[in-house]
Amino acid sequence: TAGIIITKSFPSFDKPGTFEVDILEFFCAPELGVVTEILTGVKHFYAEKGIDFIQMNAWISLHDDRHLVMERVGFSVGMPLTFMCSKVFIPGTEHVYDFRNWYISMGDSDVY
Repeated sequence: TAGIIITKSFPSFDKPGTFEVDILEFFCAPELGVVTEILTGVKHFYAEKGIDFIQMNAWISLHDDRHLVMERVGFSVGMPLTFMCSKVFIPGTEHVYDFRNWYISMGDSDVY
């Protein structure tokens, strides 16, 4: 299995005394077996460190080929939802503003 995943664990804001894991970056083939194996590896990695997390979070665009695979392994769209909007001011640059052409992850966030 080939892929790259970068994660961060943190104390849950919703359930004190528990942890969550954010997927900051995730690159792999959009195949069920590949995604499952990588996510299982993440669970084992944190278990070895004594971190039994209650939730894993990711930003995956609806247009990303892995979105349906992530849903198949149990991820669901949830709060908080973040929306991006754009307006074209220069004719001929519409493709730049088409969200389907973008890849945005938690690694792009200013929170980290």
